[in-house]
Amino acid sequence: MKKEELFRFVDEAIAATRFLAEDEYRSLPDPALFYKGGGPELNVFDPAIDTVDARKKIELAMQALNEAYKKDERIISVSSNYFDTFPTL
Repeated sequence: MKKEELFRFVDEAIAATRFLAEDEYRSLPDPALFYKGGGPELNVFDPAIDTVDARKKIELAMQALNEAYKKDERIISVSSNYFDTFPTL
């Protein structure tokens, strides 16, 4: 990414936030609630992640999409995806 493009992106992102309606409930959480580290391991990494084939990934994404698609007439758009990554140490 070129430096000029990054600056333009930041400028446009800042300008876009001006279109947000004021919301008294939009705020950052209390810092006392932030994770400070040192907690127990959550074991959220599935070591079998690399065995999930493309067909299964598509199936999982479609299942997520179908949880909402055409379930309520007020829903006008639904999208889903499958994303996996390996942690870097």
